[in-house]
Amino acid sequence: MSEAETIELVALLGDNAVSNFAVYISITFAYLTVAYFVGAALSSFQMKAVSGLYLASSGICAISSVATVQAWVLIVSVEPTVLNTLPLYTAGIWHIYMAVLLTAGMVVSLYFMYDIRRRGNEKSDKTPS
Repeated sequence: MSEAETIELVALLGDNAVSNFAVYISITFAYLTVAYFVGAALSSFQMKAVSGLYLASSGICAISSVATVQAWVLIVSVEPTVLNTLPLYTAGIWHIYMAVLLTAGMVVSLYFMYDIRRRGNEKSDKTPS
């Protein structure tokens, strides 16, 4: 593979990783919005269904993004290009960083739903009947 082809492939993989990350952020924002506005009013089944759908869809985006970044790191490490002179491209930590960041985002989002539901139940327990 020529240097130009390698650089183009790395750029395409970077674009794919960013696209997957953008979809992940959109899904996460939608889940957090649902949790904030109607989380306390959801039944247990509805909450589990929404959370399961969130985990499945955000998980697919996260795995795809991490795999794309892994491919990018591998190509940069194997093919000699001008990119090999840039420390940010050769650090080899991006897939680990992405995996930790996206997993933490999912865990925090699920906790947010739990916290909203817990606070909603506390308020409903305090209201006079």
